[in-house]
This record gives sequence, structure tokens and C-alpha cells, in this order.
Amino acid sequence: MIQLVDGEMRIFTLEQAVKRSQQIVRRYIPEGRSLSDELLEERRQENLSK
Repeated sequence: MIQLVDGEMRIFTLEQAVKRSQQIVRRYIPEGRSLSDELLEERRQENLSK
């Protein structure tokens, strides 16, 4: 990942970019809540209603 800040180019590894993204999402999603589990449950419910 490459980021340009104040004319400075910052390069991140994939691992750093993922960790940074997770930190950003964690600000809005409470600890203990699993978005992936919720998505899977939604998909199961959709399949049951077909």
C-alpha cells in the first residue's frame, strides 16, 4: 500500500496495511462483534427463505 501525506510517500507492507485497516474498522465495530459471522448468518437466512 502506498500513501501520499504532505508530499511524502509512505509505503506499507500488506501485513501493515491489513493491521491498519482492522484498526480503522475497530473504531466503529465494538469488540466481540464478528462481521464475518453476521454475514454468514445473513446468507444462511437468505438461503432458507428461497
